[in-house]
Amino acid sequence: MRGCDPMNTARPGDTVIEVTFAILVFSAVAVSAIALMNNSTNTAQASLEITMARTEINSQAEALRFIHNAFTMERGLPLHQQQYVALWRSIDEISRDNQAEVTARISAYPISTCDAAYNLANPTSVRFPDEHNIFQDSAFIINTRNLQVNLGEDTDINTVIIFSRTRGKPFDAANVDARRFRPATLFPRIIYTNPHPQAIDPDQDDYSTAYISDQIGYTNIEQAEGIWIIPVASQTTSSAGMPEFYDFHIRTCWYAPGKLAPSTISTTIRLYNPEYTERSS
Repeated sequence: MRGCDPMNTARPGDTVIEVTFAILVFSAVAVSAIALMNNSTNTAQASLEITMARTEINSQAEALRFIHNAFTMERGLPLHQQQYVALWRSIDEISRDNQAEVTARISAYPISTCDAAYNLANPTSVRFPDEHNIFQDSAFIINTRNLQVNLGEDTDINTVIIFSRTRGKPFDAANVDARRFRPATLFPRIIYTNPHPQAIDPDQDDYSTAYISDQIGYTNIEQAEGIWIIPVASQTTSSAGMPEFYDFHIRTCWYAPGKLAPSTISTTIRLYNPEYTERSS
């Protein structure tokens, strides 16, 4: 009679196939978890970038409305007391450059890539023949940190409204500001620089004051990344040639995390020209 040997406790181990299958299951679960985490992170980052882009768009829209309202309210003052007339005249000038253009040619959406909006060498593409670059369409951006202007000859328009190309000259690569307008490296944003950097000495008693002054001194636009404004004057004009209104196409383009196609957000605001009513009456 064969009995059970209490000392014989050995049991068969896992086979290679079982170990391999366990590793495969663990790997699949780990990869799925990592992919889910990355997707959640990308979604959160994309949502943040959309919020930032909308904030920049709203800031530009409010600045346009402010300049327009100030110009309208100052119409009854003597010309030398009208603070914002020079700014509005500059916007009016570049708006008329696009007066004869159809809307589809004004930095048309959809665009193939964000870089295409800045491409000077190939302003149109085969896929989107009406796709202009922002320099052709007289794009500009407003310095929302420096809307206070002086009177008369001291007004420095170029620190308040940054134009993508030289006003009053035909489109040419030599007349554009390709350094200041460029595709977004992160999301649509305006990068500011300090026009008068201060030397800060930590050993001085006024260190805190100097530091604060230096930090709030970033009031000049260094670059506008992935955001621009295209102005279009109405083709309906008064007998004196004054446009009835102006459409401002505020547009953005950037690449959200994990996306191959460009992300775009835009809005259009219409501001009516007070001079049209005055010259038509």
